[in-house]
Amino acid sequence: NYKSTNKYGIKAQTVRHVDLNDLKGFARDAYGIIKVESAQIIDGRISYYRKNSANEYDFAYSIPLQLPLSARSSVGFNTNQPSTNVADSGLLVENWLSIINSTDAKRKFKIITYDQNGRLLATRYEVLGKRSRVDIDGGHGLLSSPAVGFHEIIPLQKGTFYLAQVIRYGKNS
Repeated sequence: NYKSTNKYGIKAQTVRHVDLNDLKGFARDAYGIIKVESAQIIDGRISYYRKNSANEYDFAYSIPLQLPLSARSSVGFNTNQPSTNVADSGLLVENWLSIINSTDAKRKFKIITYDQNGRLLATRYEVLGKRSRVDIDGGHGLLSSPAVGFHEIIPLQKGTFYLAQVIRYGKNS
């Protein structure tokens, strides 16, 4: 566990890029939680990159900055292969549901998953420690591919603040 504070000035109508791997107190190439605070309204995103076989960076995905949730929420999943190449049609598209507890106490969540017709697929419970994250099957293992549906995330204690998102990973395409 690392913890530190880093301050940056950003002028109005400008962009500031910060490499999280270079932040003091953070483990390089690791998972974690970062909190962004500002006296002004800001817009931003966390972008994830990976190195390719030529040791160059490929873009992977971005997640917009958002305020934590405190009530029931939902997020969709889609395991359809997006490639237009027919040879890729059978390749798995994993969906991972990430839930982040931004509360300073352990919290319990109920996750109810439905298919696109509203049929119940699963009911799961997750207990997250303070300021922690869990990644669980976001749909690829619950139905045969391709599949579409949604997860309902329900915090089971008052005063819970959290984030929930689904990340899609295409295989070998």
